[in-house]
Amino acid sequence: MLTSPSLNRNLNLQSNHRVPMNDWAPSIIASALFALLTPGLILQMPGRPRPVDFLNMKTSWASIFVHAVVFGVLLMLFLVILHPHLYL
Repeated sequence: MLTSPSLNRNLNLQSNHRVPMNDWAPSIIASALFALLTPGLILQMPGRPRPVDFLNMKTSWASIFVHAVVFGVLLMLFLVILHPHLYL
């Protein structure tokens, strides 16, 4: 049986199905850490007049850098070392 190349290509596209993402833990942990570690939202390290300020909603380049380093370290701790899994 001979078929045209376009028909074969259409059959291949229809037979490929998407595999659902099973593990939601990395996405949820990264989103929660990003929201909680936003500089100035809950705390700011280093603060402007003190080493730590709470609920001031202001940032500086130093606090952005410190919060990025803390975010990276905590994300590595949770994802690489602890291997959490959440299957939905």
